[in-house]
Amino acid sequence: IIKSWGEWGRFEVRAGKSTRYQKLIAGDSNRNESDAKQALVAELAQLEPDDQLELLIALMTELIAGVLKIDVSQMAASRPISELGVDSLMATEIQMLLETKLGLNIAVLELIGDVTIGSLAKNCLANLQIAPIAVAAK
Repeated sequence: IIKSWGEWGRFEVRAGKSTRYQKLIAGDSNRNESDAKQALVAELAQLEPDDQLELLIALMTELIAGVLKIDVSQMAASRPISELGVDSLMATEIQMLLETKLGLNIAVLELIGDVTIGSLAKNCLANLQIAPIAVAAK
């Protein structure tokens, strides 16, 4: 079920590039990505850097496991995603979920390469530019 113009534009690629729908798609996509990204950044900002990475890996692993229909416990963050049987359609689905649920922009080609969930999470964490947590004064 398609719930937004942004999702529709990703499925209907040719129509999505039409000038008739570009404003609807762009406005909807930016709003959803921005909300998801802001929520993720706010959640991660409350954690120490090591915990931020651990949480991001867990969130990404859960989404990817759902697409692949495998148990999260069967996925190691250090194992290349391509070894899990990801094809181009699955990679596109994973890309869309990471974008809509977490506000992360990852290229499909990255997902079908030799990248690991751990390395993806590290790159995404670096790009999120999370402000360090405030240390309480003694």
